[in-house]
This record gives sequence, structure tokens and C-alpha cells, in this order.
Amino acid sequence: MKQVSAPRRFVVAWAFLTRLPGDRGTITDAELGRSLAAFPAVGLVLGALALAAGNLASSLLPGILPAIVVVAVLVVATGGLHLDGLADSFDALASTRDRERALEVMRDSRIGAFGAVALLLAVLAKVAALEPVLDGASALVLVAPAVSRWLAAVAVAAFPYARPSGLGRAFRDHGETSDVAVASVIVALALVLVPGGAVAALGASVGAAVAALGASVGAVVAALAFWAWASRRIGGLTGDLYGAGIEIAEVAFLCVTAAWCGGPA
Repeated sequence: MKQVSAPRRFVVAWAFLTRLPGDRGTITDAELGRSLAAFPAVGLVLGALALAAGNLASSLLPGILPAIVVVAVLVVATGGLHLDGLADSFDALASTRDRERALEVMRDSRIGAFGAVALLLAVLAKVAALEPVLDGASALVLVAPAVSRWLAAVAVAAFPYARPSGLGRAFRDHGETSDVAVASVIVALALVLVPGGAVAALGASVGAAVAALGASVGAVVAALAFWAWASRRIGGLTGDLYGAGIEIAEVAFLCVTAAWCGGPA
């Protein structure tokens, strides 16, 4: 087992998952694989940035505009990495192409009709869900990116990799079960500590913990269902499919949270 310190795991995960300033030096495959443990921690930082931007925008801008700001911050911070994976994945999978052709399409930088529609629907769903969430359960905006990136670590361990090589292969080959366990502890602590007492607008009958749990279950079901379908389709997952699942998990998490916000007090 390759020993990689906890700070180094975070640095590597930060470099991989974001386009924000940080160490962009040489990263080995082993370090990349072990960085799975820090995926939800990076997600929490991204969520904190998005939440801060959303709160500021809510004090200055009306209507749906703060929700657009939150989505824009996440896109800029990640360089659209996962949205690109979403588009490539649906171009490849939502057609009659065979396995080999589907894998080729994922490598193509161009976006087709299926990918464009998936991209548009994901962004619209996030914006629509975020508007009530920012009003009534804004703390959960911080948790959503952590849950979705934890699920990517779970997917690496749970599904085979579809290619003999590729950037995502490092996660499958070098990630350890202990890394997924550490990621799970981080996201569990986030779900317990972050929402507590922060979503009173949901009403006395619906506690923060229930809202967080329900949103997390929605994210888990949506992402794992997508990955299971994709894995059956092409015999495993790829880096693009990991990213697509992250986006799907975030959409599901926010939509369930929005449903709680819109429910009876």
C-alpha cells in the first residue's frame, strides 16, 4: 500500500477536482488513487465557496439570480469538469452505439445533441432547485458537493473500469478500501454537523437531519442507478462517467432538498 499523507491527499484531490489555485506539481498515479479519501473534503470547500457566493448574491439580487450565481461559481471552480463528463457520457450512452464506439465518443471533445440536452437539463434543474434551497435550507448547499464527490469514491470501488488505461484508471488501480472508508466518515460528519440548526425554515416538523438524510438518499439512488446502467452498457465506468454521476448526484440532492423546502411546515 502506498503511504500518502492526509494533507497530500487533499492537495492532490484539490488539484484534480478544481481549477482553483493550488499545487499543480507532479502527481503520481498512486497519489491520485489515494486522494479518493479527500474527495468529500474538497467538496465541502467547494460548497462553502458556493454558499458564500449565494448568500452574498441573495442580499443583492432578486429572484432566481442568486441560484444562477451558485451554479456559476461551481462551474468556474471546477472548470466544468463534471459537466463535460456528463455531456460526453450521454452522447455515448443515449444512443444505439456499441461498446467500442461509445468509448470512442467519450474521448471526442465535441458535444452532440444528447450531451447538449443533458447539460442543459442539469444546469436548469440545479438553478430551479437552488432557488427555494437558498431561502430555506442554504446550509445544505455546502453539503451537496461533498456527498456527490464521496459517491464518486464509492463508484471507483464498486464498479470495474471500462478501459485498459486512462486517467480514471489510477483511481481504480491505486485507491484503497480504507480511502473510501475515510471519505465516508468525512461525509457522515458533514451531514451530522453542517445542517444542524441551520434549516429552521423547513419547519419544526422537518428537522435538518431528516432533510440531509433524505437528500443524501436521493443522491445515492440516482447516482448508483446511473452508474449501474452505464456499467452494464459498456462493461464498467470511465472518468467521464464518474463526473456524470457527480452531476446527477448533485441534481438529485438539491431537488430533494427543494422538495423539503416546498413541503408543509
